[in-house]
Amino acid sequence: MDESDNTQASLTTQLIGCAPNPFNPETTISFSVKEHENAILDIFNVKGQTVKNYS
Repeated sequence: MDESDNTQASLTTQLIGCAPNPFNPETTISFSVKEHENAILDIFNVKGQTVKNYS
């Protein structure tokens, strides 16, 4: 693979993880999707309430 091409096809849609987690004011959430498409990411707190929606 060419070093300038850092994209790679994913075999499945998956949540890769969050870092740092969980008690920081800021975190990075990584995920991959099987096909190139729009994604919606909903963040919930432990009570099941929506905290943030990215679409």
